Amino acid sequence: MWKCKIIQQVTAINKDFHQKSAVLFKQDNLTLKQYKAGLLALEKDRKDKVAALLTPEQKDQLAQRNKQSEENVQVREAARVERLKLRLNLNDEQVAKLKAGQESLHNQAKAIHSNADLLLLEKREQLKALMAMRNEPVYAGFHGKLCLPDIFKKKAVYFSPKMAFFYLSG
Repeated sequence: MWKCKIIQQVTAINKDFHQKSAVLFKQDNLTLKQYKAGLLALEKDRKDKVAALLTPEQKDQLAQRNKQSEENVQVREAARVERLKLRLNLNDEQVAKLKAGQESLHNQAKAIHSNADLLLLEKREQLKALMAMRNEPVYAGFHGKLCLPDIFKKKAVYFSPKMAFFYLSG
């Protein structure tokens, strides 16, 4: 029963946020900077209201879940690098370059997430651009300096048929 009440309260908070943001959007006399500041204030207010609904135990569970999720991501990244090393016969230097690239991307994504001056939509756009960019250096590196042509052919088989066609035809 308490879950239903919390869901109703969160729904009411979200509905209030959407109404206020719509009113803010309709105001023609605001500059873009004022609009963004107002939207950031509304988002912060919504986040604070939802956080106020949680009990200390729920906050602890959420923090624990976030920590566990971060650990799982690190394990998956390590496993991915290991699979690439085995399937493509990469040497230690190539693996080090791959790990350095992953670490750089991770730090950039973390910086975007923690930037309080960005709207949620701007964060999504920046993360999408970062994720699109993440493949380019890796693939370009496998073309030239990181891999030999026979390893490149193995790599093409490792990806989906569509990607294999793209890499083998170019």
